[in-house]
Amino acid sequence: IHFKLYAAMFLGHKGYALAAVEELEDLLPERLLRSPSPAGFPFVNIGESFLAMRYHCWVRFGCWEDILAHPLPTDEEFYCV
Repeated sequence: IHFKLYAAMFLGHKGYALAAVEELEDLLPERLLRSPSPAGFPFVNIGESFLAMRYHCWVRFGCWEDILAHPLPTDEEFYCV
């Protein structure tokens, strides 16, 4: 899905890119991010980079209003914002 997202961004296909973002976010619910990985550390250590893909996509397509309108996560310690 990550490669599909980047391919869509490289080709300038905003709709396909945002659809891939939705797929990624559906695969990474907060309960999964808060659970431990098989190696024992929180899964968020692996998955956090994928959470920024929506913003990366918005920046690529100049969606500044969407960025400003999107609410920040409520748990600032967990999401480090």
